[in-house]
Order: sequence, then C-alpha cells, then structure tokens
Amino acid sequence: MALRCPSAVVMSIARLPHYRLTFPRRCSEWAGGVAGLVADEDGRVEGIVWEMREPDLAALDAYEGIAEREYIRERVQVHLPDGKDLAVWAYFAVPEEGGPFFPESAYLNTMITGAIEHGLSATWLHQLREVRSQ
Repeated sequence: MALRCPSAVVMSIARLPHYRLTFPRRCSEWAGGVAGLVADEDGRVEGIVWEMREPDLAALDAYEGIAEREYIRERVQVHLPDGKDLAVWAYFAVPEEGGPFFPESAYLNTMITGAIEHGLSATWLHQLREVRSQ
C-alpha cells in the first residue's frame, strides 16, 4: 500500500458481515487467483480500513482496474472493534469465466502475513489458512 498510496495510513481493523472471500479473477503477476468478495448471508470477512487522500484513491482505482471493469468500488458498512459502524469503500472483483481460481501460495501468504501484522482474528487467520486445503 505504501508504494501505491503514500498518504495511506491504517485507520482500523474491521469486519464486513454478509460477504465471503473468493478468488474470482486470475492475475499473471501472482500466477493464480486473486481475492474478491461475494455476498453471502452467513459470511464474514475481516480486513483493514485505510485512510488516504483522493489522488491515492485514484491511483488505487487504476491499480485495481476500475476503468477496465476488473474491479468495481462500492460503499459498504463495516463494523469496527469499538462497536461502531463505518461506511467505507470496498473493491469487488468482477468474476472471470471459469472461476473461482486457486490462489498461488505467495499471494495467500501475503494475505496471511498482513492479517497477522494487523491483528485480525484467529478465526479469520484459520479461514485464510484453510484456503490452502480446498
């Protein structure tokens, strides 16, 4: 994030209910599936809320392929650890035909490392590690 969005700072960890993690797109850079979210009434994902300036948000849009319709950016309500809800932008992958795709180990390890570094829950870490056995 620091390379793409220099103004970005971690605001909080957060939970997003009613969605689950999937890997609906392929990425040649990662040689496998890349993360996306899909609606799921029983689902829950965890992540980081970043605060950044508009130019960095535009840079992130470019990186995520908004103009090419690889991802779309939408407002969602997340739950913060202090019990408050917050409206944030989230990126949703536009699925590719043939998906979902299995993520490469290095990609998944990057997700796991980030989850550990930011203190996401043991339940979420277990879910990420379970992707390897699917």
